[in-house]
Amino acid sequence: MKEVFDLKRFALVLKREAAIWWKPLLLAYVIVASLLYIDIKHWRSVSSFSEIAFYSSMAVSALILASRVLANIWTRRRSIATLTLPASSTEKFAARYLLWLLIPFLLSSAALLIHEIINDGDYFTYGIHFKSWGSTYGLMAIGAHLLMLGGAFFNRKSLLKTAAIGIAGFVLVALVMEKAGLMSKHDTNLVALLIAIVMVIVGVVVSYRRFSRRTVMGYKR
Repeated sequence: MKEVFDLKRFALVLKREAAIWWKPLLLAYVIVASLLYIDIKHWRSVSSFSEIAFYSSMAVSALILASRVLANIWTRRRSIATLTLPASSTEKFAARYLLWLLIPFLLSSAALLIHEIINDGDYFTYGIHFKSWGSTYGLMAIGAHLLMLGGAFFNRKSLLKTAAIGIAGFVLVALVMEKAGLMSKHDTNLVALLIAIVMVIVGVVVSYRRFSRRTVMGYKR
């Protein structure tokens, strides 16, 4: 298949992916919507715990789904089913990226924004995610694309392995920033933004290259 992007083929691939994976995707979207509904319904009775739980749920749901972007090539059977589709690698990858990373990320981000609006921005008084929107969305973008990238290299226990690498990297960066005196809100925003930009570019490019060059050879039976 010639590596071109055709909207009609892309729509068909997207429809197929949604038809196969609609149950876990729908479950994740319903959970996000339910949490947001409960949050809106009780918007004046927030607590430190409910704030942390809500933000953690929104972020974690998006990150877990992002780790599944390349799950369609983790096994020989899934790889054959994916590679034999009458569509280009670009269309197949774009469909997975849209369904498993971009849409969940946007939904979670929108839920966080709505939460802040109805609660008058109380969340950032608790000191989580460096007390800023830039760091919050930056960390989510970094985590999502890191987990997608992990799925390009790890066929088994991708989420756990990549999460361990991500936590180690986060601690290392935090230590370097602390030593360099870059722990103010402005500095953490800037660092998170720069790392996020790099991670998005590297994550998409490397994951796509790994995906487009995947063959059915090399899988353990």
